[in-house]
Amino acid sequence: MKPLVVLFLTGALIWAFLKLYPTAGEPETQAAQSAGLEQQRTDADAPRERAPREVDDGGLFAPTAPGDNPFVDPVVDAEKGPEARQLGRLLAQERLSEASNYAKREADLLPVWAPEAIQAFSASLGTGELEAAREHAKKAHGAGLTEGPALDLLRAALRAGPFPLSDAGAGRGPIELGMELALHLQAARKAVLAESWAAAEEHFSAAMLGELSAPWPTDRLVLQRWSDEINAFQKRHRWSRQGDWPHVEMRVEQDDSLIALRKRFLAENPGLPMSTGLIAHANDLGEMIHPGDTLRIPTEPVEVITDVSSRWLVYTIGGSVAYATQVGVGREGEETLEGTFEVGHKREEPPYWPKGKEMVPYGSPENPLGTRWLGWRFPGQEKDTSYGYHGTWDPESIGKAASEGCVRMLNADVEFLYEILPAGATNVVRS
Repeated sequence: MKPLVVLFLTGALIWAFLKLYPTAGEPETQAAQSAGLEQQRTDADAPRERAPREVDDGGLFAPTAPGDNPFVDPVVDAEKGPEARQLGRLLAQERLSEASNYAKREADLLPVWAPEAIQAFSASLGTGELEAAREHAKKAHGAGLTEGPALDLLRAALRAGPFPLSDAGAGRGPIELGMELALHLQAARKAVLAESWAAAEEHFSAAMLGELSAPWPTDRLVLQRWSDEINAFQKRHRWSRQGDWPHVEMRVEQDDSLIALRKRFLAENPGLPMSTGLIAHANDLGEMIHPGDTLRIPTEPVEVITDVSSRWLVYTIGGSVAYATQVGVGREGEETLEGTFEVGHKREEPPYWPKGKEMVPYGSPENPLGTRWLGWRFPGQEKDTSYGYHGTWDPESIGKAASEGCVRMLNADVEFLYEILPAGATNVVRS
C-alpha cells in the first residue's frame, strides 16, 4: 500500500510542476519566442512605435473622453499631435523663445526638422540674427525639411521668399499655422508703422481669424492685445472717410437725412444690409450732415463672428476684421445657441422678459440687459429667437460663462455694435 501512496504523491508533484512552469521542458518553443522578440527589435521595416506619455503643456490639453481623443493611438503623429499643437500655439502667440526651447525639449515627439527650423524661425523674427538663423535653417534642410509650407514659411522669415504664400492656409499642420500667424503679425505691425492701413487690416485679420480657428486654446491677454491694436488702427482706416476701402459715393441733397440716404442706398443695392450708424462711422461724421456733402458708403457685406469657446466677438467687413472685443456667454445648462443667424430686431433701452415671469422694464435692478439689444433670427424667418447681443450692468461677467444663453457685452461695446451692425446682416455663433 505504501508504494502506491508514494507513487501517487510523486505523480502529483510532477503534474503541479509542469502546470506552474509549462515552458521549462519546451526549449524549442522558448527559443522561438526569443527569436521572435529579437526579430521585432531588428526588423527595419517594422513601424516605429512610441509609448504614449504625458505632455508638460500647463494643462492646456486636458484628456478627453474615451473614443473622443484622436491621439490615443500609441504611434504619435508628429505633424498633428499635442506637442505640435503646443508648439504652433507658442509661435502664433509670439512666444518665440519659449517655442525654441520647447522644440528642443520635445524633439523626439516632433518632426525631425522642427527643432532646427524653429531655432531658425525664432532667431529671424525674434532677435534678427539672420546669420545664425540661416545656419539653423541649413540643418533643418539636412534633417528633411526639403519641401512644403514649413519650408516656404521659413524662407519668408529669412527674407528669402514671398509672404503671404499663394496658398494661404492650405495643408497647414499646427506648426505651419503657428509660423504663418507669427509672420502675419510681424507684417501687420510693419504696415501700421508705414501707415499702410489696408495691408495692416489684411495681416491682422488673418492673424485674429486664424487664432480663433486654431486647434489650440486661445489666450485672453493675447486676443485683447491684438484687439486693441486692430481697434486703434481701424480708426484711421475703416472708421475714416480717408480709408482705402470699397465704397460708392452719395451726395447729400437738400433736406436729406441719414435715414433717407440709407433708403436710397438700399434701393440701389438690394440685398446688402446697411445701417445709418455704419454710414456715420465710416465717414467719421459728427451730429449733422449738410447739403452738398459727399458720403462714402461701404459696399462689402458685414458679418459678426462670435467664438463661444474663446468668448470673443469680431465684426468683419468683406471678411476683414474691423472691430474685436471680449464678450460673455451662456453658463452651464444655459449654453449659448450656436449656428448661423441674421441680425433681427434692435432695441435701445430694452425691457427684459424672464422665463415664466412678468416683463421687467429698462432701468429696473432686475433687468440685466444693459443699454442695447440686438436679436437673432434664423435666415428666412420673421420672428426672432430668444437669443441676442445685449449690454450688461455687471462688467465683471465679461469673459465668463455667466448669462442665460445670450452674448453679453460691455454697454459701450454693445452701443457701438448696435450702430454699425445692420439688421439682416449675417451673425455666426460657433465654438
